[in-house]
Amino acid sequence: TQLMGVVKIYSLKASSTTSYAPNSITFQLNAVISYQYDGKQYEIWAQNVMLYNTETHNLVFVDNLWNFTSLHANITGVEGSGNISVADIRSHYITFYYDYAKTPGSNITVSLPAEIMLLSNVTTNLKGEPVLCFWYNDGYGWQKYDEVTIANAPGSTNVYFHIDGYN
Repeated sequence: TQLMGVVKIYSLKASSTTSYAPNSITFQLNAVISYQYDGKQYEIWAQNVMLYNTETHNLVFVDNLWNFTSLHANITGVEGSGNISVADIRSHYITFYYDYAKTPGSNITVSLPAEIMLLSNVTTNLKGEPVLCFWYNDGYGWQKYDEVTIANAPGSTNVYFHIDGYN
């Protein structure tokens, strides 16, 4: 299963003083991955994100995964290019958070108007583990910038993007 989003920028100005991403804005392709493992249903919120700096016209691509099953669900066997963390959100510790934020795109300065595409897909590997792939196309062809495997769920079934208006 795959989802694609297209961003067309003709003119855009963002003002921000944050040190993380000054003068930047994000565009996000958000989806919930659903799968069954060991008789239980799991859901992970996947974010495929493009950060666009309106001053420099540079792009950075980021992916995030969040435990969307329940507060203390055991979704920990994640393998990819990023890091697993614990996030404190309103005094609730979310025990699963994965982040990969090291992809500067094709190291180009985007000329406006610009069209950038984000693609996320989910499948299973030979062990039946859910595999999520994050792609972008910034005008220089499709690039897969991260592949994440839920390695503690071999033999998973019904692996798909759950889209119903609530997720």
